[in-house]
This record gives sequence, C-alpha cells and structure tokens, in this order.
Amino acid sequence: MEQAPVRQPRIRHLGFKVGLVLLLIPVLIVSLLLYTLHSRGVFERTQTLYLLSRDAEGVSDGTPLMFSGFPVGQVVGMQLTDQGEVRIELHVKEKNARWLRNSSEFTIERPWFGAARIRVTSPNLQDAALPPDAERKLVSRDATQEQIGRAHV
Repeated sequence: MEQAPVRQPRIRHLGFKVGLVLLLIPVLIVSLLLYTLHSRGVFERTQTLYLLSRDAEGVSDGTPLMFSGFPVGQVVGMQLTDQGEVRIELHVKEKNARWLRNSSEFTIERPWFGAARIRVTSPNLQDAALPPDAERKLVSRDATQEQIGRAHV
C-alpha cells in the first residue's frame, strides 16, 4: 500500500512578503545608524575655538573641553605655529558655547594618572560671548607643579 504524497501548504504572496522583508532590513539598519549618529550629536552645529600652548603633551584628538565637570567640546586637531607654539583646534557645540566668555580662562590639567583634560572657567558670565574662531592662551598645570608649589609654602 502506497501513501499519497503530502502536499506542502502554499504560502500566499510569498514573493511579495520576501521582497518586503528584504526591503525593510536595509531601511531599518540605516534608520538605526542615523538615530545613533543623531543621539551622539554628530549633526549638531559647532563653533570652532583655537588655543595656543607651549606644548601639547597629553593632548590628542578627542580630548574633552570641560566646563563645571561637563564636556562642552573636544579637540579635533593640532598644528605648530611659525613661533613654535601648538595651536589646538576645538569644536564646541553651539548650545554649549554660551558658557564661553571673553574673560574665560583655559587650563590644561595633567594628573598623575589618567589622561589630560582641558578645563575652562568663566568667572563672569555677564561678559560678552566668545566669538567664533577665537584664539586664546592655554595655561598648563600638572600634578608635579602642584606638589612643588605646596612643598615651598
């Protein structure tokens, strides 16, 4: 006794459904990528700031610019000037540029452990805002200078 072949159930509109899935996967991947870039602030407008320093020891691309413990910008490049100084280029998000004033002081801190960081203090927030493409001096402070200063006091 021979059994009759079992017939597979036919899926209706199979080609359309497969095509729809193949179309939605790249759309989903691109959407996820754009959302990630947007949440990282890649599309936010920035303002450029230049800092002049004697040396750039410990500073590299991506070093944060900190204001009151919050990152408001980051180093995007460095070059030597004709006078032998280091010109550090920073990008500051426009929404955070309001904290940078003409009276702002920029300090690079080199701790005993960890990476260097650039800190900005604005003693008077009523001063005029720092214009785009401004150039300021960067004051250097490191852990050895602090220890030497305390030893002589």
